[in-house]
Amino acid sequence: MQVAMRQFKAGVSNYLSLAQQGHAIEITSHKRPVARIVGLPKITTDSSTKNLALINHAAITWNGGKPRAAAPVTLSAQGMSLSEMVIQDR
Repeated sequence: MQVAMRQFKAGVSNYLSLAQQGHAIEITSHKRPVARIVGLPKITTDSSTKNLALINHAAITWNGGKPRAAAPVTLSAQGMSLSEMVIQDR
């Protein structure tokens, strides 16, 4: 379905509900398509189902591995310990 930009701005909520129902909306400017809006499927509240649905619709990606944590902070042997700093601030 093609819609002029001015018409889309006037009825944005109606066009978004159509997109959610499965219609692809093409927004045009001077009769040339400039954008396409497609709805996302309704996602259940179960987190595993939600993540699979997002992966299937390319909203997120997963390579199958575990998430990588940031590198641990290394403490230097120089300077004061935290307990010494607290005592000094009192």
